[in-house]
Amino acid sequence: MEEREPEKGKTENQKKIEIVESIEDKFLRELKEFETNGFVFANRSQIFYIGKPSQKLLDAGIPDLPIILTQVVVNKAIGNIKHKQDAAHEVKCAHLTTLPFAVQNPVIIIESITQPNSKVLFTEIKDAKRETVIVPN
Repeated sequence: MEEREPEKGKTENQKKIEIVESIEDKFLRELKEFETNGFVFANRSQIFYIGKPSQKLLDAGIPDLPIILTQVVVNKAIGNIKHKQDAAHEVKCAHLTTLPFAVQNPVIIIESITQPNSKVLFTEIKDAKRETVIVPN
């Protein structure tokens, strides 16, 4: 967890060092909120932030930009959105809890053949059928 200095003007008790929520804890909290609210955020444009690229990702050519997931991507992963042309992964929400770590530490990184200037990350996350989920980036 990160620490930050307390804001000026706070009482003596409030001047204790405040703990800032880690990316993993924030993701878990938001994922639980998302699931509890019927797999949607009250703010329909809210995204899941899962950190900045690790050195491994930077070395593979991933730009140094925030890594995010949209609500649509998460709903597709858990099987709430199914399209004729691509199968949903049907990953249980409980298995997504490791996503911030898995994305930062992929097993394989390859160039995408369908999206120009994009990479495909292979992770260790398993879906309901125990198949590895591919996380496109």
